[in-house]
Amino acid sequence: MRRVACFVALGLGACEPDIYSGAYYCGPALACPDEQACDRLSETCVPPDVVGAFACPADSETAEPDDDVTAAAVVALACLNQAEIVEGCLADGADGDVTHFTIPPACVGNQARFDLRTALAFGDVMVEVTDAAGTALPTTACTAPAASPPELTSCLAVPAAPADVYVRMTIAPDADCDGACAFNRTTLSVTVAAS
Repeated sequence: MRRVACFVALGLGACEPDIYSGAYYCGPALACPDEQACDRLSETCVPPDVVGAFACPADSETAEPDDDVTAAAVVALACLNQAEIVEGCLADGADGDVTHFTIPPACVGNQARFDLRTALAFGDVMVEVTDAAGTALPTTACTAPAASPPELTSCLAVPAAPADVYVRMTIAPDADCDGACAFNRTTLSVTVAAS
């Protein structure tokens, strides 16, 4: 949705795009066209005077504080191929979300798959999959579902999952916006599939 205002007939010889508010999704690190800024609520580019502050979705932080394995929210997984969806929010760069997934005894040793969706405009989210002692579990990359703008998707799989798997999500420390976008909303879809 662009409208171009040309003033050639008036002798000004310039054409400038008139970009409507909300016409573009924000790019990485809050990127927007000139004279617009990233609205942290809608993830679209708007005039700077109407930019809203970042807010976590309702009920996305009910498990707080959940920054380590001792305080992790517990989610029981089904066996097999039934997705469990966990909505989360990393409110700032110091925040971390840890979720404890339990796998039914009949499915221990099968593959556990973790599909993550995050907002493109905000800080990159790092994912670590561990056991109860905090030891990283072997993971492989898997093909993530196609992203719908303005989202990023990623996928990790634990080839032979134990009975208890912990997933820790944090904002990457090297965000390109000097901390101004050190937050993100997360949607984690977890399934157990036959190996």
